[in-house]
Amino acid sequence: MLQTKAFSCLSLAAVLLFTLILFSPLPAQQYGWKVIARPASSPLYAVKFVDNLHGWCAGADTIYRTSDGGITWMPTVVSFTPCSIAMYNNLVGWAVGYKDSIGKTYKTTNGGNKLV
Repeated sequence: MLQTKAFSCLSLAAVLLFTLILFSPLPAQQYGWKVIARPASSPLYAVKFVDNLHGWCAGADTIYRTSDGGITWMPTVVSFTPCSIAMYNNLVGWAVGYKDSIGKTYKTTNGGNKLV
């Protein structure tokens, strides 16, 4: 009987500890994430990196690209709201989104400098 009570208390303590760890608001930096630079103050809808240096992210009417791992971002203003980005390599990729409730798909062959 005493062993069962001790096991129940130990089990309850383990569950409480696990719950506290799981739902505690720990900063992302503790898991290896580091804020480098944010390309815009508006919400970002998609992020894609093809390697450690080349990446793209999409915000309201703008696609941002980096070639230095996110330290600096260059904007490309687009005529639609991009929602997703898929890159084949650091030059070829696609962006999908919408304008006036109509779906749009664009392709780049120069790393996002121009979309067609």
